[in-house]
Amino acid sequence: MARITFGGRELLRAARRFEEGLMDKISDIVYETARLIQTEAKALAPVDDGSLRDSIEMKMLGKYNAVVTVGVHYAVNICRPCW
Repeated sequence: MARITFGGRELLRAARRFEEGLMDKISDIVYETARLIQTEAKALAPVDDGSLRDSIEMKMLGKYNAVVTVGVHYAVNICRPCW
């Protein structure tokens, strides 16, 4: 069995590299999730002239925040839950 040992500086450098890679992956996941939500919303939007579908946009608000918006004023009447 192999034995791996780290000194204080080596361990700290390895942890920092791991953290940087992890934070980059989290940012990628936030972006991809928002893009999937946008794509699904566009696919489910009823289409008459296409303005509702075309108004659905995704925007990143920093590395770890995203928002999907609908720009037409009548979207609330069409997209509300049916319960």
